[in-house]
Amino acid sequence: VTPDLWHLSPEYVVTMASFAKEALKRNKKYFFDPGQALPSFLEGGSEDIFPFAERVRNASGCFVNEYEGLLLEEKFGVTLKELVCDSPKMEFFIKTLGGSGVELFTKDGVFKFDVIEASKITDPTGCGDAFRAGFINYYLKNRSLVDCVRLGSVMGSFAVEGSGGQNHKPSNDDIMNRFSGK
Repeated sequence: VTPDLWHLSPEYVVTMASFAKEALKRNKKYFFDPGQALPSFLEGGSEDIFPFAERVRNASGCFVNEYEGLLLEEKFGVTLKELVCDSPKMEFFIKTLGGSGVELFTKDGVFKFDVIEASKITDPTGCGDAFRAGFINYYLKNRSLVDCVRLGSVMGSFAVEGSGGQNHKPSNDDIMNRFSGK
C-alpha cells in the first residue's frame, strides 16, 4: 500500500527528484523539504530527472528555514506567498525562523507565529525535525494549518530542552498543556 502523503526530506538530490516525480505520477500529495540539499538543487542537480521548479510547484506543501526561503525567492524571482498562489497544488509554505517563530504562507495570506516557550534552551539540534513531525501529525488528522503549526512549534520547544535531536520524551499531557498555553 502506498501512503497518500509523502514527506520528501533532505536526501541525495537524485532520490528526492525521483520520489517527487513518482509521487506526481501516482497522484500522491507530497511535502517538499529540501533542507541541506537545496544548494545542490539550485546548482542544477537532478534537473534531468524532474525539474526543480516543477518539484516545488507540484508539492502540496514546502518547509524551509529563513535562509532557504531567501534562496528560493531569489531562484524563482517571487515571494514565497506568490509561489504558493502560483502553484495549483500547493496548500502552504512554512518558513521557520529559529527563535523568532514561524511564518505560514497560504493562498489566504501570510501568518506569523511566535515560538512556544521552552523551559530551557539546551540544544537546537533536531528542533526542525520535531517541528515537522508535530506539523505532519496534525495534518494527517485533518487539523487546521494553524493547529499544525502550533503542534509543530510545541514539539520543537521540547526538542530544544534536551541535548541531541532525539532525547526529548514529553508525555501527551505535557504536549497538550503546552499546546493549550498552560
